[in-house]
Amino acid sequence: MLTFLTKHTSGPWRDGGGIEQPRGKGIAPLLFHTVLTEQGVTIANVVSSKREEREANTRLIAAAPDLLAALNQLNDATERQLEHATIDHMNALTAALRSARKAIAKAESGV
Repeated sequence: MLTFLTKHTSGPWRDGGGIEQPRGKGIAPLLFHTVLTEQGVTIANVVSSKREEREANTRLIAAAPDLLAALNQLNDATERQLEHATIDHMNALTAALRSARKAIAKAESGV
């Protein structure tokens, strides 16, 4: 039976820097960046042969707790604004709210 966590490791997360791990004679070293909590716990190891891609993916993963918090804040603020919005604003806010809710659901439950 599979068990899934319902809560992510609390943020903030940060880029732990690049690491080069030797793999044996004649084999290129494994290059990765780590994503760490403020306490130094590893959240992820981001592997790519392209440095720029590794760094960009690491920044995105490290920002995940902040992005989720911002989406939750946007969700709450948008719901309050819908009560007083014009039709045009209501349509735009509803679309933004739908997108935020979809991203929140994906982050919190993988849906």
